Amino acid sequence: MEDDEILPANCIFNMDETGLQLNSRPGHVLAQKGSKVVHTVTSTEKGETITVIACCNAEGTFLPPACIMKGKNKKAEFEDGLPPGSKLFMSQKSAYILQQYS
Repeated sequence: MEDDEILPANCIFNMDETGLQLNSRPGHVLAQKGSKVVHTVTSTEKGETITVIACCNAEGTFLPPACIMKGKNKKAEFEDGLPPGSKLFMSQKSAYILQQYS
């Protein structure tokens, strides 16, 4: 890469975002032992979505993730379990990243 005058790996970054549902835990399913067909239970409730933005460079170094939640007031417990340096943003309209084109 250096011979072709391309940036070093620690200067090449990629970013992506994904939406995660907060209520994706299905209930328990009981089935008779030896059953060939077992149906699963899924939630019919759509629930809240949180957007997670991740960024890393070609060398493998990650930046702490940023998260967007729908709501007005941020509570301290919303950040419980996030990696050190992570940021949580609240948005009154939506938890999605919106793009405006002109």
